[in-house]
Amino acid sequence: MKAQEEVFAMFASLRMEGKNEVDALPVVREFVDVFPDDILDLPPEREVEF
Repeated sequence: MKAQEEVFAMFASLRMEGKNEVDALPVVREFVDVFPDDILDLPPEREVEF
């Protein structure tokens, strides 16, 4: 596996438990001025076909 694939595989396997605020995510905290204020929560979990 290439490094990018390993990171994607790890990220894809993570699950969010409970209610989390979007601004609690590290990437959002680093770039808070990029994300609009009207995004208050994570999108609902849904099945994705590959």
